[in-house]
Amino acid sequence: MKKKLCAFLIALGLLMPVAVTSGSALAATAFGACDGNAGSTDVCKDVKSQASSNTNPLIDTLKIAINIFSIVIGVTAVIVLVISGFRMVVSLGDPSGFQRGRDGVVYACIGLAVTAMAQLIVAFVLNKL
Repeated sequence: MKKKLCAFLIALGLLMPVAVTSGSALAATAFGACDGNAGSTDVCKDVKSQASSNTNPLIDTLKIAINIFSIVIGVTAVIVLVISGFRMVVSLGDPSGFQRGRDGVVYACIGLAVTAMAQLIVAFVLNKL
């Protein structure tokens, strides 16, 4: 069970798409082509609106991806807690079954704590950018 859950979480983390900034805004920024007559184009207006709003689309996208990832981990931890609690109840005094349920509860709580700390660290770093 632990191997399947671990493999699922790793696959989910590897498959989570992270969008990058749009190519038009990136090209306009790279070439600095918003001088003179080109200043009225849609691309230059988009670059100017991003510069005036003090927001970075990449950071916003990372924040959204991290929030989604944290929600998925939270839901997974709750499911593991319920299953592990059920194992503890159904063990009917069997020490090995009770221990497996207890280990699941401990691992789920540790996972939640690690996720909360990771989200705090990432939020701190992203706010400093």
